[in-house]
Amino acid sequence: MLYQENDGLLRWFVLGGVALGMLFENGVISPFVIHLAVKVLRFWQRIFGRIFGAAKKPGRKVFLFLKKELQKIRKAIKIGISKQ
Repeated sequence: MLYQENDGLLRWFVLGGVALGMLFENGVISPFVIHLAVKVLRFWQRIFGRIFGAAKKPGRKVFLFLKKELQKIRKAIKIGISKQ
């Protein structure tokens, strides 16, 4: 856009401003944004960790129960197939 609007001439002060803006953002603003993002993500991690952590034990017990029942069914099917 800069190239088209300036009739093919690059304005070096514009490119210099962009470069200085990137350095400013990377050196000054970015550490605060990253620090804030880490705090927000840790907050949500704690909340979801508690929710799913509470559901983990009963879920594991149900899984183990279903696994045992499916093994019994599998064994019964094997016996039934071998009798034929």
